[in-house]
Amino acid sequence: MTYKNNTFLSMTILFIFLGLILVIPPNHAYSQALKDIYATGSVRFKEEMVIDESALPEGRFFEGISDLALDHNGNLYLCDMRACNIKKFSSEGKFLKIIGKKGQGPGEFNMPSRMAVSGNRLFVFDVDSRRLCCLTTEGEHIKCIIIQYTEGLPRHIQALPNGDILIMREVNYFQEKDKPQDIIIHIYSPELEQKKTLFKYPVLRNIYRNIDGMFTNIIQPFSPYVYMSTAPNGRVIIGLSKDYTIQVHNPEKGLIFSFEHPYDPVKVTPQDKETFFSGITFSIDQTRSELPEKIKKLTQFPRHKPAFDSLLVDDEGNILIHPIQKNSKDSPLQFDAFTPQGQFIGTMEMKGIEHFPRTFLMDKGFAWIIEWDPEGMPRVVKYKMAAGE
Repeated sequence: MTYKNNTFLSMTILFIFLGLILVIPPNHAYSQALKDIYATGSVRFKEEMVIDESALPEGRFFEGISDLALDHNGNLYLCDMRACNIKKFSSEGKFLKIIGKKGQGPGEFNMPSRMAVSGNRLFVFDVDSRRLCCLTTEGEHIKCIIIQYTEGLPRHIQALPNGDILIMREVNYFQEKDKPQDIIIHIYSPELEQKKTLFKYPVLRNIYRNIDGMFTNIIQPFSPYVYMSTAPNGRVIIGLSKDYTIQVHNPEKGLIFSFEHPYDPVKVTPQDKETFFSGITFSIDQTRSELPEKIKKLTQFPRHKPAFDSLLVDDEGNILIHPIQKNSKDSPLQFDAFTPQGQFIGTMEMKGIEHFPRTFLMDKGFAWIIEWDPEGMPRVVKYKMAAGE
């Protein structure tokens, strides 16, 4: 039996496999401070470079880009989940090499979904083999460890300036019907040794039941979630979308401070509920059937949607939040900007792009974003960020 919401589950998969990642290279000087750009009230994204399949060797393709990373030399790494490899490009967009191939051996992958670069090391989580792997940035295997499902699968990986990495996991308790999931953030050494637990927080995204004799995962729509990013100085920024709370942590000492931002809650409408259920397919033995009433009754809609659905930190340490808006289809793209100290800069309008980027790298005032062309083919676009016009 499969249970799928084509609209909501696609968002869920995006968070699970793609998520929100921002790789922070060292600070560099560029023409205009990002904080000053944000203070104008709008940010224009100007296309500078496109990397598509024309940059690849003959016979190679982009099959499913799930993550991006940059190293300190500006080289770009594209995690191709379906191709089971990492594609490496220079800062000028020149193809350099393929790292990995399909398989179970050292340096091989079955479904690489998340990655981060720290120094000369590349960290990759391979979801099908449940391995967290460490390689050199040239692709030489160093070490892998097994991560059991009971420990929680990694949803997000980020590098810290000292070479450590952050692993954000979501732990499910399948045998305890209504127990919330736990979001846990661990710190690992470059040798993949778990050093400490930085953060733990409950969320209720799924409940589990036996429906018509089959174990079923029932998605709870519009559930608040936890978002994570790192600042250039090594601080860890954690966002709680339940009430627009932002926490700032020191990896060694823990919570430094937190702040809340006022917002107007967006109500969950009858149309939202109808859209959610209309996107669900229910099948037993690959035969589709009507959605059981048990599932509808166990699907709990909150009164309001979460406050936001993305958190990023730029290479100046400013915190960027994508708020959930009313009438989002007709509303301009926006994000809220805060200083590293939590002071509100303002709400910015984003010009030059059509959708808020879920996978977003920033370097020297540029943004690297995964997009899809009109034919549905993936590409990576490098944008210059400037004051809006």
